[in-house]
Amino acid sequence: MKPFGDNIEESEKFKFLANNFSGGMRRNVVPTKLGDQEYALLINGRSRYGTIKPIKLPKNLTSEFPVGLFQGIYGIDTILIVFKDGRLFARDYSSSLSAFNVDNNFLMNTLVNRIYAQPVPASWLNIQRIATDNNDNKKPVLLQSPTAGTPQALVCQDGINRPRLVFSVGSSRLAKDINDWINSEDEDILLNQDSREYVPIGLQMMYYDNILYIVSPDGREIYRSVSGRPLDFVIAIDSNGNKLTPLTSGKSEASRLSYTVDFNPITCIKDIGIPQSNDAQNRPGFFVGSLKNSWIVYPDYSLTLFAEPTFGKIPLFPTGPLNQESLTPSLGDNVIIHESGISTFNAIQTLNNEGRNAPFYDEIYKILEGANGIPLIQDVTASITSNNYVLLGVKTIYGYGILIFDTQRNKFVSIDIYPEVSGPIKQFTEIKVAGNRRLFFITNSQIFEAFASSQTATCSLYTREWEAQDNETALIPRRIRVTLRDIEESGSLTVTPFVGGLRGTTQTQIVGTNIAPPTIPLTLPFGVGNTKTVNNKTFTIDIPDKGETIGIFLTMNFIADLIEIEPVAEGETRAITDDEAGTIFAENKTL
Repeated sequence: MKPFGDNIEESEKFKFLANNFSGGMRRNVVPTKLGDQEYALLINGRSRYGTIKPIKLPKNLTSEFPVGLFQGIYGIDTILIVFKDGRLFARDYSSSLSAFNVDNNFLMNTLVNRIYAQPVPASWLNIQRIATDNNDNKKPVLLQSPTAGTPQALVCQDGINRPRLVFSVGSSRLAKDINDWINSEDEDILLNQDSREYVPIGLQMMYYDNILYIVSPDGREIYRSVSGRPLDFVIAIDSNGNKLTPLTSGKSEASRLSYTVDFNPITCIKDIGIPQSNDAQNRPGFFVGSLKNSWIVYPDYSLTLFAEPTFGKIPLFPTGPLNQESLTPSLGDNVIIHESGISTFNAIQTLNNEGRNAPFYDEIYKILEGANGIPLIQDVTASITSNNYVLLGVKTIYGYGILIFDTQRNKFVSIDIYPEVSGPIKQFTEIKVAGNRRLFFITNSQIFEAFASSQTATCSLYTREWEAQDNETALIPRRIRVTLRDIEESGSLTVTPFVGGLRGTTQTQIVGTNIAPPTIPLTLPFGVGNTKTVNNKTFTIDIPDKGETIGIFLTMNFIADLIEIEPVAEGETRAITDDEAGTIFAENKTL
C-alpha cells in the first residue's frame, strides 16, 4: 500500500464531506443510506440553520427546596408554581431578586405523585338560577335575582383531599364543599362572595368554553361546573333555586350530571382546538383519552339539562396518551406519547394504528425500540412545545432523555441527555418574562430551568457513513478535517473514526475562542470583522483501520457552529476473504 501524501494518485484518494446538517436525525436506515444532509445521531445539539450547535445545560434549582417529592410545576405569567411534599412554592421571575416562597396556608397530600392545578377566572354569570319545572329538568331555567360571584383562583387537586384555591402568593384556602353551598332561604343569614361555591375532589382539570371540567378521583367521570361559574358545580336546582336532596348512592353532587366516556380511567383531558361538534352551533370539542382509547367530546346544546349542555363523543383511535403531560400541539397537529412510542393524531387516524410507521415517527422509531424490534414500554413521559421545538421526555435506547422535534424543519434533530438529571422528566412548564420564554421541568427529586446553566452540554454527533463506489475497494482513513465558526468558548473537540463499524482511536484537541460575544447593534454586515471567525482542526490518523465504510463520531463541549466535517481516505483493493474464496470456488466448480 502506498503512503498517503501528495504523490498519491487522485483515483486512490477519497474525500467525503458533510457540510449541511439541515436534514435532521434519521435512524430507519443504515448510516450509509442517509442523505447528504442527514446524520445518524445528535445528542445535546441543534441543526436548525444547517450547522451543528451545542446547547447549554439546564440550571439545577433543587437546592432552593427542602428534600422531598416534586409533585407538579406550573407557569402563570411571570410566576412559577411548584408543588413539593404537599406544599406550594411560588416565585415571581419579573424581579431578579425574588426567591421561592412557601405558602404556609397550603397543605395537600404529601405522597401523591401529582398535584394538578388549573387557573380559572372570576364568574360572570352572577344571577340566581331557578328551575321552571321540578318534574322536567329539560326545560330552561330562569335567571332571577343577582347572587354573589366566585373569585379568580388557581384550583389545586390531589384526588384525595378537598381542593384548595390559591388567590395570590401566600393567600389560599380550602374550596367549599356541597355542605357549604348556601340555599336561597339561607342567604339572609350567610351571604358572602363564596355563598354559591362548590368544587368536588378530583384529578386533571381543564377550563374550556366558560366551564371548569374535573376528572373524578377514580378517573372514570368528567365533572363540569355551571357555565360562567367555574367554582360552582351545583347544576341541578329546584324551583326555588336550591340544591336538590343528596344522592342516595353516596356519590358527590358533581356526579349527578357527570359524563363518562370509557370503562378505563381517563389519562388526559385537554382543549386542542378541534371543531368536532355536530349541533347547529358547531361547538368545538375537547380531547379526552385513556390508555386504550381517545375521543373528541363535544357539548350538545340541542339537548340540555337544567339549561346546561349534555355531551356526545366521537371516537378517534384505539390508543391514548400516557398521562396529562403526554399531549402537545405541533403545526396544526397534536403529538401524543402512548405506551409504545409517539405519534400524531393525523398519523394515527390515517393509518388506523398507533402510527409507528407514519412519516412523523418513522425516521426515528428505532431510538424507542428495544431488543427484537419490540417497542420500549414508556412509563414516565412529558411533552411541551417551546421555541418552535416539540420536546418529548421519553425512554430511549440511550436511557431517559428528551427527543427534540424542530417544527420549522419538520424533522427530529436531537436527543437531549443531561448527566446531572436523575430519573425521567415528569412535567414541563413555561413562564414569560420581558418577552422571553423560560422553560422549566421536574423529575421526582429535582427541578431545573432548561438551557440556563453557564456550562455548555457535551454535544455528540455521529455522521452518516460513507463508502467507496464499488465493493472491491476498502477505505483507509488518513485525515479528518473539522471546520468551526464563531467559537464563543474554549473547550475540547474529540474525533473518533468508525471504520467498517469498528471504533477507531479517539483524538482530542483543545479549542480556543475566536470571537467575543456580539454587541448589538452589529456593525454591518456581521460585526466588527477584525478577527478570524473560521477555524480548521485537522486530525491525522497514524495507525488506520480499513473497511468498507467510514463514519465519524465527534464531540464538543463549547459554543460554536460546526460547519464541516471532511474525512479523507485512501482506497485499497479489498482482499478476498476465505469465505468468499470458498463461495467463488464452488460457483466455478459448478460451472
